[in-house]
Amino acid sequence: MPPYEIELAIILRTFDNDAHLAEALFFPEVSRYGDDAETLKRALVRNCVRILEAESTKLLFRRTIPPSIETLELNLRLEPPVRRLTWREPIDLRLDVVHWRHPEHAHIAYIPSLGIEVVSTKLEDLVAVGMLERHARAELMRRRATSSLKELIMLEQTRGVSVMGVRTMATIRSPKQIAATAGQREEKKTSALEQAANDLTKQELSPAYEVENAVLRLAEILTGKAGRSVLLVGKAGVGKTAVFNELVRRRATFHLASTPFWSTSGSRLVAGL
Repeated sequence: MPPYEIELAIILRTFDNDAHLAEALFFPEVSRYGDDAETLKRALVRNCVRILEAESTKLLFRRTIPPSIETLELNLRLEPPVRRLTWREPIDLRLDVVHWRHPEHAHIAYIPSLGIEVVSTKLEDLVAVGMLERHARAELMRRRATSSLKELIMLEQTRGVSVMGVRTMATIRSPKQIAATAGQREEKKTSALEQAANDLTKQELSPAYEVENAVLRLAEILTGKAGRSVLLVGKAGVGKTAVFNELVRRRATFHLASTPFWSTSGSRLVAGL
């Protein structure tokens, strides 16, 4: 299987603290955060190559980057909420936008900080007519960020966005090679996950109270367009486990009924090694 040259588009967001968040266009399942842009880029490329080599050949077209990608800026004027003493004057919110043209006469604008894409047949509709602004405002309202200075400040921490083109090699299997290995049986291996963790979906979990907001935010992050990893931080006894268990207990409510949930501990993992 000879390797093929592939091209990736790395979107690099730089924050005020000189840290970077890197993601690959059309690879929403992969992102990296750190202070060294080159290290992030190399890590992204390795993961994207693994995904391409494992993916079905007929789906590879979804990962093909467009001929040209541009960056734009979207400026929103936000009025203060009524009767809010801590916010009295309008503010201007700047959002970075990545824009490209689809081969079939469609323009796509992606706002990395909001994680949304806006599609139009004309570029003028996105910018001049205000379609992009309307969708950005709608997303901010959905997040309830238009009434929270803290949420808006978090979005304003991005100093800028750049797009880097990267060429690398990947071993892409042909349909014939995929068909040749499809019938081969893999040896059944003992699941390391079952040895080191407990399946929470098979346990009866006690309900948790006064954690509704935390559970809703956790479910929103996990069920977004691009799945995100979540780290709950807090002192012992504040309710981190209770929030997670309550999400598992009500998983059907958040369309996570078929999602597996497992629980383990550091000591158990070390013992398993």
